[in-house]
Amino acid sequence: MARQFIYHMQGLTKAYAGGKKVLENVNLSFYPDAKIGVLGPNGAGKSTLLKAVSGMIRPSYGTVRLDGTDITAMAANRRVRHGLAQSPEGRRMFPYMTTEENLRIGAYTRRDRERIDEDVEHFFSLWPVIERRRTSPAGLLSGGEQQIVAIGRAVLAEPKVLLLDEPSLGLAPVLIEDLYDGLRRTVRERHQSVVLVEQNAEQALKLADRVHVLVGGEIVHSGPAADITAADVAGLYFSTGSTETHP
Repeated sequence: MARQFIYHMQGLTKAYAGGKKVLENVNLSFYPDAKIGVLGPNGAGKSTLLKAVSGMIRPSYGTVRLDGTDITAMAANRRVRHGLAQSPEGRRMFPYMTTEENLRIGAYTRRDRERIDEDVEHFFSLWPVIERRRTSPAGLLSGGEQQIVAIGRAVLAEPKVLLLDEPSLGLAPVLIEDLYDGLRRTVRERHQSVVLVEQNAEQALKLADRVHVLVGGEIVHSGPAADITAADVAGLYFSTGSTETHP
């Protein structure tokens, strides 16, 4: 029996006022437990693509399916219940709530309280620097610490697909390493499907098993992460030809 895609986006196009197209005929499909990296320069359309996946924007054309269900017109909050959870760019903490309270908000749709407690403790075991701040107001955490909590919050939702928007943006190199070390471990332990939008090609290639390079709103390369280097990705930012292959 053929494997079924957990997620399938076909012909996705997004045009804004004046007819300017931010995304042009984007196709993106993957199986359960896939780790997908979406790379590209500033203005390539990466965040717009992720917003289309999560339902924060509606495409001008194209269809989006999750587990065989057409969710193209589905609101973002309903997509959460269908298995999508996003760690957004900019962290978006509740600053006066504790770090642990911010983390637990991600599990608000779950009823398995004992497992939630286990997941919270496992999160803190992956990132001890955050465990030491679990009772501190989240607004007092550094930007990197808040980013780690935002990722944990999305993971605690137990989504079918975890969406990560520029998790390394603005972080010091040592915090980027710490963030990605824990992230790689938790998504592999959970067999978590991931769509990672990043400018940091080196880190994305360590996590992803398949990479799509987006330039000018179009996918110019799709293929296994093992077959491309960060230098190759940078070269594609100036490419006009497509090297797309099938999933």
